[in-house]
Amino acid sequence: MGTVVHLNYNKSRLKLIGKISLVVIGIILVTSLLPEQLAFSLIGIAFDTETTSTDQMQADLVGISLAVSGDEGYYIPIGHKEGKQLPLKQVLAALEGPMTDPSIQKMGHNIKYDYILLARSGLKVHPLNFDSMIMSTLK
Repeated sequence: MGTVVHLNYNKSRLKLIGKISLVVIGIILVTSLLPEQLAFSLIGIAFDTETTSTDQMQADLVGISLAVSGDEGYYIPIGHKEGKQLPLKQVLAALEGPMTDPSIQKMGHNIKYDYILLARSGLKVHPLNFDSMIMSTLK
């Protein structure tokens, strides 16, 4: 399945050691990369939520998608009815550092919806730097 590594979030150098993959347990992450491939600079995080409704005040959180580069994305299942799910509290604790670091940009599509869903779960993502839905309406 891969090598188990620990997330080493270092705010001063903006580095993540390891990559968030399909399996996240607390701050232990699973990766298939070699140790010399693990370090990368983190400039921004694109994120999205999967939910049970389009009404952000009624929806239940089903999963969280993350991307830290243009060619890699990761999905964290937390509320599906089938398959292995990860404990929401542990996932939010693991994501809190980078998702609340003001020096790391947060991006998404209809990011207000995702912000509300995560905030209702206890994670207030900030700063919200870019929303492709808003940008699509600007000329």
